[in-house]
Amino acid sequence: MASNLDGAAIYQFGHHRSHLELVTAHLRVAAPMRVDRSDSAVTWVSAVETTVAAATAEADLHPIATYALGQAEEPHGYLVVLSRDRLATVRRAPATDEMLRAGAQLIGGALATQRLIADLENSNRLLSALGDITISILKPGASRHEVIDIVVSHLTDSDVPEFDFNFATVYLLDERDDGGIVVRMAAGRATTTAIEAAPGTSPHAGKRVPKWALEEDRLLAEEDVLVYVARSWQPAIVGTLPSADRGDVMSGGIPAPHTWIEVPVVYGNGMVQGRVLSVLIGDGERARSGEAAPFTLAGEVFDRSGHKDLVRIFVPFGSDQSRRATGVLEVGYHRSDQRRPDWGQVEALRAAAAQLAVAVEMARLYEDAQRHAHQLELVADVSKAIASSIDLDQTLTLVAQNLARLVDASLCQIALYEEDREGWYGAAASDLEEQWRRQHGERGDASFLFHVLDSEEPVVIDDVSQSAQVDPAYVRAFGLKSLMALPLIADEQAIGAAVLGERTRLRRFTPDEVQRAQALAVQAAVAIKNARLHALAEEERHLQK
Repeated sequence: MASNLDGAAIYQFGHHRSHLELVTAHLRVAAPMRVDRSDSAVTWVSAVETTVAAATAEADLHPIATYALGQAEEPHGYLVVLSRDRLATVRRAPATDEMLRAGAQLIGGALATQRLIADLENSNRLLSALGDITISILKPGASRHEVIDIVVSHLTDSDVPEFDFNFATVYLLDERDDGGIVVRMAAGRATTTAIEAAPGTSPHAGKRVPKWALEEDRLLAEEDVLVYVARSWQPAIVGTLPSADRGDVMSGGIPAPHTWIEVPVVYGNGMVQGRVLSVLIGDGERARSGEAAPFTLAGEVFDRSGHKDLVRIFVPFGSDQSRRATGVLEVGYHRSDQRRPDWGQVEALRAAAAQLAVAVEMARLYEDAQRHAHQLELVADVSKAIASSIDLDQTLTLVAQNLARLVDASLCQIALYEEDREGWYGAAASDLEEQWRRQHGERGDASFLFHVLDSEEPVVIDDVSQSAQVDPAYVRAFGLKSLMALPLIADEQAIGAAVLGERTRLRRFTPDEVQRAQALAVQAAVAIKNARLHALAEEERHLQK
């Protein structure tokens, strides 16, 4: 120590200036590795002097001066000098004070240069990682599932610290006609055995998939965190249970508007297990003190998936912020990992989410184009097959099989009406045909088939068990849950009906599906009519002979 002092320690600010970290020290005892302050009203000079004094008191060393490293208004850290002489502050020569101040300025300049280089390296590494993600997911012909499988692999890449998460999940959300939100697709990857996972099948996502990422076509509760994040476009970070303080949820400060809240873990029976410390980021909806949390955590899922041991970041993504988000990114750490998310990772995830939104939309457009091309090809094939048949039974069977294929229904049943329009009978079916051929009905029976006959309009029934137009015996016989009935119109009158049924689930046939099936039903009705005429001609010829 050229200044005849007995010790010195140099501290620099850590991430987002939330704490001070020891750079080097020349002391007879170990200097504190980190300096924190619990109250923002306390100055950093006071905090560092108090912390160092407490650690060096036994060695009879006392802080006598603290110098800012760099500009006093926003220093890069502090130089703390110590002496065994408590009066060294007043005995120190002015020249010594000037020398120490100049030294602090030189150290500050070196730290600034070092930090600038480190920030540039981090930025270049992050930009390179984002570029790799973009190149990987913006591939022509990639499906949405392939895109999200690739993304979760990149978000658990140990070569990029900003994306080296213990797990990553991507949810693609969809909205039902009744407004309910469902997880339409999901992909996930887990890199630690502490997270319960199942073997994956995707070549991109990895060998271990978190079990909660395997649940697709899952209806979400209105108060679910995914629904909240998607509708509010507000990222959220959800901590472990229990969380001792905010440092258990996020490392460092948050240089953006944010709100700390406590989210209840609620079971299906209404029981609340506890409250999880969480933070909402951005200018979206704020939870005021005393108000209910904007979302809850499902207790059963929380327990089954081990979420109480996870710190999770939820980030929405999509191409139109005036509507609900297309999906949500979920990443985070297990409690056993000492790392916690920081603001740099939140910003990196937002950038990745923007790229993902573009890729998912491109994949969706490609899938739509492929689906429409396939549908046109299918309609052409079906039309050709129907038109080529003049045998009535063969024509009816072709119509039933191809209508079911057109809208991916469980089965299709063809009913033909009696000439007096007072009854109907089963004529053909794509499945359980013999059983269907034994079915018939009279005008007095309550049946959707007579509604189709009278209105000559399609009838769609989402839940046949709740409809008065559907005979329960019919439902039991064929195991249907939903159906769509289309009129077969020839010469401006209904000659029959095509019933498209779904057995595996409640299904709402879309207007597009109704339109496509009805267009083919018109062709089918003409083919049936021609086959009928051919059968009558053949019968007359046979009688004449």
